[in-house]
Amino acid sequence: MDMRHLAQRSTPWVAAVTLALAASGQTPTPATAKAKPQTEFDALEAEFDAAWKAYRDQAMAAIKAADEAEEPRPEFDRHEPVRPFIPRFREGAEKHAGTDQAVPYLIWLVDNCAGAEPSLAQTALDTLADDHVASAELQDLGRQLGGVKDWLDAAQADALLAKFEAGSTVADVRGWATFGRHFNTLSEAALDSTEYATARETLSALDESLGRGMLARRVQAEIGLREQFALGMVAPDIVGMDLDGVEFKLSDYAGKVVFLDFWGDW
Repeated sequence: MDMRHLAQRSTPWVAAVTLALAASGQTPTPATAKAKPQTEFDALEAEFDAAWKAYRDQAMAAIKAADEAEEPRPEFDRHEPVRPFIPRFREGAEKHAGTDQAVPYLIWLVDNCAGAEPSLAQTALDTLADDHVASAELQDLGRQLGGVKDWLDAAQADALLAKFEAGSTVADVRGWATFGRHFNTLSEAALDSTEYATARETLSALDESLGRGMLARRVQAEIGLREQFALGMVAPDIVGMDLDGVEFKLSDYAGKVVFLDFWGDW
């Protein structure tokens, strides 16, 4: 139904209610908040989320059934529910090419195609860097930039990340781009190397400027992981209970070979 027709039909009813309230001495209270209109992207994303949830629920049910029957767990392709939606998100990006309306479609493609179709994810990221780098709509891209080197050639990733560092108007995007460029050095370089010291200083500065957000916590976690658990470092003194309920500490076994077995159940 055309919303203009709906508004025209509603006008007499609204007027009648207003007059009735006025006659009773009451003042009609204007609406303080209106429902956000659903965009084409919102509708498509909601459809994808529903498909993904249905696929996940089906997979979990199949795994549970296999466990109960003591049979091997079935294997699932996590990209299966993504592939049918890729052409539709590409179409949305092409339909709105060059405008901010294309940005959420492109971000979806970067987020969901890195594993299913890396070349398409790279094309979407190139488009964001070349045509939309200054857009305020890039906020949702930030965290994804931190893992670009997981699926993109390091040199290509550095070139793209540098564009976002230099051109984005969104602080979070610039921060994650910097994190993405320096993460491999932070996680792999020798702790006593100049490269590690530079990466640590650069990312610690981000930590201070971005406060207690997700990026700041990630920086702190990565630095803590390297400097507390690197080869040659003294392990933290773990405290726990043995099977007999007797408390023990890791330091009780100093000088002995210790095998730690971490496990969980979900």
